[in-house]
Amino acid sequence: MSHSTKSYIATFKLLFVLLIATVAVAQFDFGPLNDLVAMSIAVAKALVIAVYFMHIREAGPLARVFMVAGVMFLALLMGLTLIDVFSRIIPATPV
Repeated sequence: MSHSTKSYIATFKLLFVLLIATVAVAQFDFGPLNDLVAMSIAVAKALVIAVYFMHIREAGPLARVFMVAGVMFLALLMGLTLIDVFSRIIPATPV
């Protein structure tokens, strides 16, 4: 399926809005929600790039299966890393 220039311009505008949102969010302190807000915007950007520039929307079922498997593998690796990091005991620093 051929992509029109109009869809690429709309995608560019959406990514630019998300970039502005990233910069704007970085200026404020949301406390413990800082990481969640930043990661939400990053995931939205990644989804836009995958759907439009990697043509996942027009991909066949096998390509979608591999995309989901890749995301699941990434989540598994990140989860195992976080389990390792959070299970470590931080020694008290001497004064």
